[in-house]
Amino acid sequence: MDAKLTTFRPDGEEIDVQLVKPVTVIGRAEDCDLELPLPGVSRRHCEIRLNQGRIEVKDLGSSNGTYVNRRRIDETSLSPGDELRIGCVAFVVRIDGSPRRVASDDAGVLKPPTPAGRRSDAPGGSTGDEDKTEMMEDADVLSALAEDAEENDPVEDAVAALKELRGS
Repeated sequence: MDAKLTTFRPDGEEIDVQLVKPVTVIGRAEDCDLELPLPGVSRRHCEIRLNQGRIEVKDLGSSNGTYVNRRRIDETSLSPGDELRIGCVAFVVRIDGSPRRVASDDAGVLKPPTPAGRRSDAPGGSTGDEDKTEMMEDADVLSALAEDAEENDPVEDAVAALKELRGS
């Protein structure tokens, strides 16, 4: 099985992370298999397991959660085209070349997912007040990320870590 996580730099450059180990630990700590030195990423955030032809993701008790297709998960199987979010980084799952193409809008450094229980696409829709509150909270989170990026440029650090992992 050929399994990859695909993300994009802000300039649109595609970055593929090949999953070859039976267990890949993702987090902020230097001893993780995939280091993402970003705000919102726990030291040991989640793990990806290759298990008898399946790919599974398990949250490791992270503070901000692990999301698959915008839903917070404890543990789940991944399918081709699924979006995996860890902190502010989004990956598209690619298995055996599927999906063949990934748009840069589908992966990369994106706004944080909507917290569980506050989905605007829930049955019955949402009130204007909920949308306004969510937008204000998203703006606050993005502002904090931008301030942090000005100081340390964590996106560049994460891109460097991803490139190092794939050996380029």
